[in-house]
Amino acid sequence: MLSELLKDPVLSDMSHDITLEEVQNLVAYEMGNAYHIIIDRGPLSSVDLYIKHNARVKDIKSLLKVKLERENKAKPYSRKIKWKYIWRCYCLVLDGQKLLSESQKVGTLGLKNGSILKFTRYIKSKKSLVQ
Repeated sequence: MLSELLKDPVLSDMSHDITLEEVQNLVAYEMGNAYHIIIDRGPLSSVDLYIKHNARVKDIKSLLKVKLERENKAKPYSRKIKWKYIWRCYCLVLDGQKLLSESQKVGTLGLKNGSILKFTRYIKSKKSLVQ
């Protein structure tokens, strides 16, 4: 089904390894039912994502993973990304608020079209033990 969609002249400029979810999000964006957000990775290149209004934080992480793995495969020296380590040490931040709950809906976070999420180091606060 996806290969048939990509044969359409309107979609001819899209990558051939795009997922069905990404196509659905682009269509939802064109219909006004999705946000265009930017993931700022500091010194690394930013990543553009399209997220539906009813998406959750885990959906953002999933799409980011797909997009970065696709970029990584295109490099001649690609390395396997250890996502469990990445999400243990880094988090997404929107306007100073860390997005730690994966089940939280993006609509309740104040996310809007053109929002910039920062990809920053996650520092856990250590609880002091009272003796």
